[in-house]
Amino acid sequence: MAQSEVKKIIRQLKKNEIRVFDVPEEYENDIQIVTFERKAGLRITGKRGFDIISNSFFVKEDLIHIDVDGEERKRSVFLSFDKFDSYFDFLNGDIYDNACYAFCPFSRISISKKIDPKNLMARKAFVEDTIDDYSLSLSNEEKENYEEGRQIHKYCQQWSKKFNNCSSYDELVKVVGNYKKSKIASMVDVSFFFFQYIFADVKDKQRFSIIMEYMSSGACASPSPPRPSPSAAPSCARPRARTSCSPSVSGWCGWGSTERSSSTPVTIYSPTWKEIGRGATIRTATRPIKRRKNAVKVRDDNENLH
Repeated sequence: MAQSEVKKIIRQLKKNEIRVFDVPEEYENDIQIVTFERKAGLRITGKRGFDIISNSFFVKEDLIHIDVDGEERKRSVFLSFDKFDSYFDFLNGDIYDNACYAFCPFSRISISKKIDPKNLMARKAFVEDTIDDYSLSLSNEEKENYEEGRQIHKYCQQWSKKFNNCSSYDELVKVVGNYKKSKIASMVDVSFFFFQYIFADVKDKQRFSIIMEYMSSGACASPSPPRPSPSAAPSCARPRARTSCSPSVSGWCGWGSTERSSSTPVTIYSPTWKEIGRGATIRTATRPIKRRKNAVKVRDDNENLH
């Protein structure tokens, strides 16, 4: 039964009734079918030999099928064998070409087969390249890229120092303005230095207050934003009993200039007012709000928008 099925598969392969990929799994390694596929050019044997890691013999082959439109399709096959005899038989004794048996114990090789030990161990490795085959010299483009990266790194260090030295809101605004005119402003976003400024000392409350004041002022959306005045803040934003805003804005919530066109909505970030009790920790949160001229909306936990 099995023999008749093998002959049927070989006949179908000859007549192109099935592809080499379509051979049933239980017959795909049958030695008669494999031998036919090799002779017909449907199976190409590649590297073979002994794998020291798995302590087994292996064969790599490619199954090839050419479509009706002439396009060639390949599928790789990898087989391993624990015993030398089964490995030898699968290859019909073709064990020398494109093969490597380095570190293979002679005790693994069957003495029942006629083997040429010298030919068998002729190859030491599949990889024959050495360090001498590669050049360590850099191309002009690589040198230019390195130099450019070195200069950017140098500028980033210099600007990080300038940002980190800011001890007030006004100083930060000035440094940001100068940075936007610098050579690397188009390559390194200013937000990079904001994070550097914050994490230079995460326990510094003044540093945190300065950066939060800058963010809530709408400065990110305007090249030269006016600094909001506490006395001019809308009534909804003035401190009330038992309420507190982020210490970053000195008792008032951030609001932008009312000189902008009323037809242009602007997104700014406003601290969220929080109810606090005696001994409670003030928590700061920000969220974007849409504002038009003379219309400032701040949501209070206990009040409606007004």
